[in-house]
Amino acid sequence: MLVASIFSCTRLRPSEAELSIQSDKVAKVFIKDLETDQTEELGATPFKISMKELVEKNKNAEWMMLIISAPGHAIEHVLVPSNTSTRVNLDLKLKAVEWWNDPSKLVSSQVVNSIGKMIQKIYSNIRQSQLEEALGLTEKLIAEYPHTSFLLDLKGSIQVLQGKKADAISSYERSLQISSDNPETMSILSDLKQEGGR
Repeated sequence: MLVASIFSCTRLRPSEAELSIQSDKVAKVFIKDLETDQTEELGATPFKISMKELVEKNKNAEWMMLIISAPGHAIEHVLVPSNTSTRVNLDLKLKAVEWWNDPSKLVSSQVVNSIGKMIQKIYSNIRQSQLEEALGLTEKLIAEYPHTSFLLDLKGSIQVLQGKKADAISSYERSLQISSDNPETMSILSDLKQEGGR
């Protein structure tokens, strides 16, 4: 299961902040209560909602977990801070389930499970505002898998939450050196540069 964390950095008035999700397949969008594990269906892609309305549905918890699901495709998870005053735009390319089972990918299930456990711990740290711990674990994974653009995007997202925008720019630039065709990363990097890396 692929986990994504995307934070856009365009500063807006709280009333203007919104979440927009596009996907190459029609997919349902859910919000998950991180305390009770209950989910509520919000709609289908293309999907748009104000951050104010999303926070109300989330009972004002610190983090919002969104789930994007289409039949026959891997589920996407998106973690968004409830206090964001940003516009979050996601353009997802959902992966068919068969893609994950293709032996030509030569991905060891043991390695994937190990990485998955570490990423779960990172997201747990983020939810508890333990950003230094989350960053440390992310950097450990990057040291082991230096050519994984997703990990560099995750590092950039954590650095944005820490207010380290110049460092985040560097992380996103490294990510694009590995995977130059990632529109989400390009969009976030553009927003950060427009803000001057402050």
